[in-house]
Amino acid sequence: MRRGRADVSEEAGGLLGLIRDSAIETYFQPIIDLESLTVVGLEALTRPTSTFSDASSMFGAAARLGLLPSLETVARRRIMARTRPWPGGALLFLNVSPDALAETGIAERIDDEARPTHSPQRMVIEVTETHADTSTIRDAAQALRRRGFQIALDDLGAGSQDLRRVVEIRPDWIKLDRELVRDIDRDPVRQQLVNSLAAFAARVSCNVVAEGVERADELLTLRRLGVSHAQGYLIARPAESFESATIAANRRTRRLMAA
Repeated sequence: MRRGRADVSEEAGGLLGLIRDSAIETYFQPIIDLESLTVVGLEALTRPTSTFSDASSMFGAAARLGLLPSLETVARRRIMARTRPWPGGALLFLNVSPDALAETGIAERIDDEARPTHSPQRMVIEVTETHADTSTIRDAAQALRRRGFQIALDDLGAGSQDLRRVVEIRPDWIKLDRELVRDIDRDPVRQQLVNSLAAFAARVSCNVVAEGVERADELLTLRRLGVSHAQGYLIARPAESFESATIAANRRTRRLMAA
């Protein structure tokens, strides 16, 4: 259904107000090493506090209105403020869209936002879309990597150009789309595909994160298939602080190890 001008104007006004007032909240979801079942990093997630019902509608509106880079800048600054001091040894995963990566000087801007309180060597820039121009992502990824950041590609398995993106961008991390992960313990075809991706990633020194893990049998199957890391509700739901997210994950993984 087509949106009327009044609807678009109202949506734009609400989004501009949200950006102006930084009316967002930050949550954290742990990522664990599947060999040791320990927390190695946390993904920072942004949620609206007003105007929009959820993150998907907020970021979708920002993309339609050309305001995604502005919204992401506000989100990153809030994340930086919420993660001081950052725990030793943990990686901070930051979502960045291709729209933001296409902006001139984005690598320098992200670096400036992070320093002096955060080390780029402990941060992973997670590219959030699968259908963007690969050359834009590649050039920005190279600039960020020169400054010490690691690069992750999100939702591998959700797009037809995924393997090309991996070859051209050479990410340090790939995150498997949750559709590959769901019920993988019951699906031999998914198992063969994920096993092949995990073996390829291991040969090129790339980490693999399975997203959306919700059941113990899924986690055990992913571990058997050679997937190196996992994230999902089974491990911990997003929490309002990285400390509470880590505590919840550690408590849950201890139960999994005892099972």
